[in-house]
Amino acid sequence: MPWPESTDPKKLPLALLKVKYENSVRVYKPAIVETVWESDAIDKKDKAEFFVAILKNDDSLSATFLAGRHFVQMVSDPSLTWNPFATKPLLDWWAANGDTFGQVKK
Repeated sequence: MPWPESTDPKKLPLALLKVKYENSVRVYKPAIVETVWESDAIDKKDKAEFFVAILKNDDSLSATFLAGRHFVQMVSDPSLTWNPFATKPLLDWWAANGDTFGQVKK
């Protein structure tokens, strides 16, 4: 993804990255997924929601592949495995656990 020279994309807010993602051609979408994944400025739940939206709605196979792989890695649930041709288990997991994901356990 071509960014202006003085821009560190990992410091951009998720709202801006979402707009960039939605308006990008497919070839740049995986790079934006990687930027979100590598960003310390975006919390885990927001990243997870971004990845789930890609898994549900995107037609970029590369972006969907990366979103699924990062989602499985991030949620660290041993019952989930990433199969690039089966996104339903990930979406089902999110439907069951998304409300409490990222909350501090007491």
